[in-house]
Amino acid sequence: MSELQLGEYLRSNGILKQELDNWRITCSKANDRSGETTSKYRSELASEKAKSKKLEAELNRKEKALQETYTLLV
Repeated sequence: MSELQLGEYLRSNGILKQELDNWRITCSKANDRSGETTSKYRSELASEKAKSKKLEAELNRKEKALQETYTLLV
């Protein structure tokens, strides 16, 4: 898109050139797979997966205890 077409598009949609530039920078950072943000998110994801696994194990243990209690009551 030429500068003239881009300017017309931005005016017709009420978008500032600075906003467009900020969006481009944000998108390029989001797609950067070698950055430190990616490693940060991967470590957070790993910790959340571990937490989820721990909670699932605890839930299964409690469900088994409830089932055993129900069986004893019946």
